[in-house]
Amino acid sequence: MGTNTTAKELAEATGARIRWRRRQLKLSCEDAASMSKWTSGYLYSVERGKSMPSLLKLRRLARVLKCTVDDLTSGPVPKLPPERNTRAAIAAKAAVGK
Repeated sequence: MGTNTTAKELAEATGARIRWRRRQLKLSCEDAASMSKWTSGYLYSVERGKSMPSLLKLRRLARVLKCTVDDLTSGPVPKLPPERNTRAAIAAKAAVGK
């Protein structure tokens, strides 16, 4: 990220790293949120770049994701494959089967 990074860009990049790491560990959004003492709605909002957690919340999540806060807030933003078990994906598969 460049020196002129906006708060929105930072939140989106941090959220993408969190989502990538959670998927890497094969944790559901609900499980990761519960283990971090977050709501799944809040984690979903963070992963989409709509909310930016405090440092304390990031530390708690980093422990659950077995990484550092730095891993979640800096470095390259990983490319994310589409989730397979989202409601939209399940609904799309069901519609094709009809």
